[in-house]
Amino acid sequence: MVNISSEKLHQTQQDTEHVRNICIIAHVDHGKTTLSDFLISSNGIISSNLAGKMRYMDSTAYEQEKRITMKSSAISLLYKDKNDENSDEYIINLIDSPGHVDFSSEVSTAARLSDGCLVLVDVVEGVCTQTKTVLEQAFRENIKPCLVLNKIDRLILEKQMTPMEAYKQMLHILQQVNVLLTTFVTVQLFKKINEQDEKKEDTKEEETKDQSKQQYDNVFDDNEVDSNDFFSPSKGNVLFASAYDGWGFRINDFSEIFSKKMGMNKNTLQQTLWGDFYLNPKKKAISKKPIKDDQPNMFVQFILQNIYSAYDCLLINRDEEKIKKMIQALDLNLSKAFLSKNDHKSQLKTLMNQWLPMSDSILSMVVSRLPNPKEAQKERVLDLIPELKTIKDKTNETKKSNQVNAEIRTQRRKLKKNLMQCDKSDNAEVLIFVSKMFEADEIPTQGGSATKIDQIQLQRERLRKLREERLKQKELGETSTTETDSAQPTEGSESTETNEENNQENDTEASKLVAFCRIFSGTIRVGQTLHILGPRYNASNPNEDRIEFKVDKLFLLMGRGLECVDSVPAGNIFGLGGVGKHILKTATISSSTHSPIFSAMYVQSIPIVRFAIEPQNLMDMPKLVKGLKLLNQADPSVEVLVQETGEHVIVTAGEVHAERCIRDLNERFAKVPITVSPPLVSFRETIIEQQKEPVIASKKTGNKRWTIKIKAIPLPENIAHYIDKHKEDFRAYFSNDSRRTSKSVFVTSEVIDGLKQQFIDAGKQWETEWDNVWCLGPRRIGPNVLLNHIPDYKTPNFEPLHKQVADMLAENEDEETTATEEPVETSERIESLKQFDHSFISGFQLATNSGPLCDEPMYGVCFCIEDVVFETEGIHDEDFGGPFTGQIMSSMKTACRKSFDNSQRRLVEAMYDCEIQATNESVGSVCDVLRRRRAKIYSDDMEEGSGLFIIKCHLPVAESFGFSEELRTRTSGAAQPQIAFSHWQILDVDPFFVPTTEDELEEWGEKGLINIPNIAKQYIDAVRKRKGLMLDKKTVESAEKQRNLSKKK
Repeated sequence: MVNISSEKLHQTQQDTEHVRNICIIAHVDHGKTTLSDFLISSNGIISSNLAGKMRYMDSTAYEQEKRITMKSSAISLLYKDKNDENSDEYIINLIDSPGHVDFSSEVSTAARLSDGCLVLVDVVEGVCTQTKTVLEQAFRENIKPCLVLNKIDRLILEKQMTPMEAYKQMLHILQQVNVLLTTFVTVQLFKKINEQDEKKEDTKEEETKDQSKQQYDNVFDDNEVDSNDFFSPSKGNVLFASAYDGWGFRINDFSEIFSKKMGMNKNTLQQTLWGDFYLNPKKKAISKKPIKDDQPNMFVQFILQNIYSAYDCLLINRDEEKIKKMIQALDLNLSKAFLSKNDHKSQLKTLMNQWLPMSDSILSMVVSRLPNPKEAQKERVLDLIPELKTIKDKTNETKKSNQVNAEIRTQRRKLKKNLMQCDKSDNAEVLIFVSKMFEADEIPTQGGSATKIDQIQLQRERLRKLREERLKQKELGETSTTETDSAQPTEGSESTETNEENNQENDTEASKLVAFCRIFSGTIRVGQTLHILGPRYNASNPNEDRIEFKVDKLFLLMGRGLECVDSVPAGNIFGLGGVGKHILKTATISSSTHSPIFSAMYVQSIPIVRFAIEPQNLMDMPKLVKGLKLLNQADPSVEVLVQETGEHVIVTAGEVHAERCIRDLNERFAKVPITVSPPLVSFRETIIEQQKEPVIASKKTGNKRWTIKIKAIPLPENIAHYIDKHKEDFRAYFSNDSRRTSKSVFVTSEVIDGLKQQFIDAGKQWETEWDNVWCLGPRRIGPNVLLNHIPDYKTPNFEPLHKQVADMLAENEDEETTATEEPVETSERIESLKQFDHSFISGFQLATNSGPLCDEPMYGVCFCIEDVVFETEGIHDEDFGGPFTGQIMSSMKTACRKSFDNSQRRLVEAMYDCEIQATNESVGSVCDVLRRRRAKIYSDDMEEGSGLFIIKCHLPVAESFGFSEELRTRTSGAAQPQIAFSHWQILDVDPFFVPTTEDELEEWGEKGLINIPNIAKQYIDAVRKRKGLMLDKKTVESAEKQRNLSKKK
């Protein structure tokens, strides 16, 4: 154990080659925080006895209470090889990330700042849902992984497997992870091949097939494509561990030991200690076939059997003599009091940690197998900043290039070189990415420290006692000073007490937001002037979405505390203070206004659960608004909205996420008593196919001059799903933002082409409708379509608009051009329609944003404008302008809603994808809980080797509240669910079903469903009641049945 100082860490981070930025990712409860504790204890920050118990990286009380990590937090550690006195020192910037699916956005923030990651897998539970999710997030961010097979002690003590069974279980998990990575690589490989095909068509079609094949071969190296080469113990990127017991090893740890004992080549043992390799002791030779039928392979014989022996003599079959022999054979330096301990588990941890120290093994693997920032940025930077892909290494300016764009490209060419080299020199441009904002309990002053945990706890204790004393005084009506104060009360003492109270109030509200950053180029220093570039910033218009600020405070991130530094060089992770009022969630920071911005992070969990928040005391509303703003900044995945009714609403990723947000709001940000509404579940409204022809709805404008005729038909599911999946791309495409680049338009063009393909796939009827698409809705990006069937009237559809914008932007990058105009129709009727084109679109947007069932957005509805009838040819001058525009919007909205009501209406509910791990005994209880909550099971298999059932189902969001708690209660904690948003699904129940035929009356009764509640109607009524809309319930159900009001005496 060594004690490190901030000065030593700051000195070490100056050498980029000695820096490692890593994050720990895994499924929930697979041991991330326990592993972090042991790594932290190696630096003397916490005691090794507290490692695995303290959960140091879980800094909030709620995390400690729930015993799950909810926020990514970083700490800087120092590592030096103990076995080599001449070895260099390394700084490890470690980020511990959550494993719960509700906080997957925190994993994205950690992955973006890292160059490598440790993927933990519980060897009993195997590869779980969130393991796949976090591994995909790491793959998307192009960070290099190492695998840690954790909780091997469970195979020995809990599952009581033999060494050979344990080996087969670990081999199976290793194969699972490699297959998973192979899938990711294959998808990316085909994607790159398609991109190269498109480039080839645009450049030289004369290229030969051999040249094309060579291009494809360069996409990935051979060893990357080979699935067996991703994770392999013989390569040194797989570590076997028990974080709870504090031990871990790699194959090379044992190859070095046995090479000396057996006199064999170390490299040979490195390649043969894992896999089907067997030792012939007589010949001292290694073969692939066993000499005896029951001979174990070398991994089992030389490694696992020794570990099993330690557990056997220390815990299972206690044997003091064997323990002494083991200590002597392993040459361990243990005190005489070691054997006198009554706590056998503690003895095991002490022995195993000294024999196979986990922290040394992991940090050694990090240093040797994961890249430094300079190596990593060569591979990652172009994916992080796509705009740099178009920047060539050599100047290729043309005479037509305007001066502004030429200057931007010149500066970006220099920046690209700086990023590739991770240049930290003063001449290099400073470029920083802020992945999130987080709240620090205490902000140290320059030269100060906030990592003294004892001092922080003492300060909190003093404030707590002071608060209790004042409460007692108020209850007793005392006005004198406290009992410990012997002086008489004076005006000065009263003012002192008031000042102390004010100081206390200031202390509790002094928590500030700190930016979680990674510097990719240059060196940031205190006092330096930099630019915060927002997500919509464009260098060609530098005065918009840009804020200039002066660097106030820089911090080393030390888990629960911060250490002030005066500078941070390229390649390091750090904290930046004083920017909370400028940055909402993420941002790019640069020393130049010519810099491009970083691409957005991939977020797997979508906020779906809504809660209305209001203060119990209306006078506290300003504090609540301020607290909501801080919560919105500090949480990457929460959304804060203000409804049209004035309600303040938070949107969270799930129930656990919601609980944490409400607690943070109550205790840390707003600090006022609040009232939380029941969950506001989102629904959608749609229509389904019907046997009869759709009814055309007509609506006249207010002045009776125009009549709009519309029909509503269901939109094919593939089209609606595609639009909903790519709504952010459509948002970027239809933003009409002059600051978009040709690159962004090129990206969205793929989405437009994909939508056209969906129309083709939907059948001949929809293939011909592509040219009639007018717009999407609501908000121009929703999964509803407006079609133009007006005779002789053509509206601009997606393809011409896309090509026009793309051509314009491509030309603007090189030269000033003038737009060409299409010939204008001369018909007066057509001119009138063009005049009010946006009014039709606006009416459609209003209609699809709030349907007639319960004012929820529509989903999968196609509205066709069949005709617009002019009662009088031409229109008068007084009809132009605002009033008639509003009339068309109102009539369009009403016509859409009428056509919707003329169809078979249905409610669409949000669905969770739920995966549950359950024991054999608890499967029945799990299925019972799922059945009562209308979940649909689509997979139930037993996980090989673990004995656990993996149940996968789709669970309605409306039925999910309290689900996890009920499941744990019914199964006594034997079932653990993981829930994430999946899709929207039509609730196949007619909310307005009324039996009419004789058969229906006989089956359902005169009043509808007998003893079976209409779930769709219940949901609709609940939403309408919450929104204050009219309900169709009767005050008196049976008027013929009246009470007898007479009083009988």
